[in-house]
Order: sequence, then structure tokens, then C-alpha cells
Amino acid sequence: MMRKVMICILIILVVQVSSSKEVHRVAVGSTGNIIELTIENASSLMANDIHVKAMKIPSWIHMNVTEMAFDQVKPGGEKPATFTFSIDRTAPINSEQTLHFTISTLSGEEWAKEITISVSPPEKFELLQNYPNPFNPQTSIEYILPKSEEVKLVVYDVLGQEVQTLVDEVQNPGYKSIVFNANSLPSGVYIYKFTAGTVTDVKKMILMR
Repeated sequence: MMRKVMICILIILVVQVSSSKEVHRVAVGSTGNIIELTIENASSLMANDIHVKAMKIPSWIHMNVTEMAFDQVKPGGEKPATFTFSIDRTAPINSEQTLHFTISTLSGEEWAKEITISVSPPEKFELLQNYPNPFNPQTSIEYILPKSEEVKLVVYDVLGQEVQTLVDEVQNPGYKSIVFNANSLPSGVYIYKFTAGTVTDVKKMILMR
């Protein structure tokens, strides 16, 4: 998985904020992404009880911690606040998301830092094995789209007769999941066929009552 390091320097008591907006790209479904905020005490006084907190984090971003605390930062010293996170498969693709961080001290000073990320689409088309398998009576079928494409997902029986069309539409890039309900079907082997543009793939699944 892609590992992205975003380093931003925040100055205690002397705050310098860049006016340019840098967008950091991270991969959908990736883990081990890192945001590192360097807390630097540029004053001649000790900075005490510093808290760095991630705010308004969307549900598709999973952080190892959302808050870090430092007892002290010496004059001229610095401390790294490292936040490791993963990107869920449900993340919106190619859409900018601003992450908000607050930095506060015991003496009441507070600063805000914004970091903008954008989630990159998957790299290739892929049809995944349904889960659970065998199943009764429902199972989930997942597939991956690296770009917008006309998608068709159809279930057949072992004789090649169409049982149900699950998807027949243009879809945006990303990880997709759909539930197949075989409540009215007999036990047996079924085949699901995935078509996205010129890409085609098929897999088997077993309905076992």
C-alpha cells in the first residue's frame, strides 16, 4: 500500500502559515499514511502542556490516535506530532478533503492548521470473490473501478441462463459492493459475470442451504 508523508511545521508563539494550498494525494484503501506536524518553540520561554488534536475527521479516514500531548517544549526545541491513518474503501475519489488540526498550550494560545488530501482511484479493474462463500441466502460481490465506466454485473446458473442483473449503469471509480439475495433460488453453483468497458471477468459462488 502507498505510504504518504505530509510534513508541516507549526511555530509555537510565532505562527507562520503558508498562503499556498498543497493537495496531498493518498491511495484509496491505503494504510500507513502519515501526517507529521513539527511543533517548534521559537520563543525564549518554555512552552508547557501542548495539545495537538485532529478535528472533523471524516468516517472514511481511520487514525491511530486523534490527539497528542507534550508536557514541555524547550526554547528553540521542537517535537514531532505524528498521526498515522488509513483510507477506507468507501472514500470519495478525486475529491479534496480538508483535515483540521488545533494546537493549544497551557497559557491559552491556540493555532489551527489545515491539511488538504485527495484520494486517488484504484489502479486497475478487478472483480473480487464474493463473501461469504458458500452463502445462504445473501452474499456480497465487490469489484474495483479505476475510472468511470459502463458496468454490468449479471448472475447466471450453471446452464448459462440469466438469473438476475445486479448492475447495469455507468459508475464512478472506486470500490463497489452489491448484495446478491438468492432467497428464491435452489442450492447450487452460480456464476457472476462482471463487464466494465472492454474488461470482463467471471467467478463462481455456491448457494448452500
